[in-house]
Amino acid sequence: MRLGLTDPDSNEVVPAYAARFGGDCMLTSQRDKEQIVVPRAGTSRQTLSVPKISDSVDDTAWPSSSLGAILTTDNGRNTVNKITGPFRRGTVYVADTPCDATTTCPPTASRPTTSAG
Repeated sequence: MRLGLTDPDSNEVVPAYAARFGGDCMLTSQRDKEQIVVPRAGTSRQTLSVPKISDSVDDTAWPSSSLGAILTTDNGRNTVNKITGPFRRGTVYVADTPCDATTTCPPTASRPTTSAG
């Protein structure tokens, strides 16, 4: 299968405890809105599954316990953010890309100001 990806981004092995795709290799192609799933990666029984997703996704995480944290970054603010649980083991969390993975977001509307007169 030829994929023709325009923005292959992150990959990981889905934890075995995940409800869907547990133990499979997953590659996220952000701009293509695809997550390529490879069951039995590296074996003669390797296959590809390419589920389309509705939004542009950057990264995916599966918490292993209800405690702990997921670390994210905000490039615009140059920060690292810590998201704490409680999480549900096996639930999938994704980083949704602002403006659907375009290079620039449209400017936000300015708020009107009022003055007392």
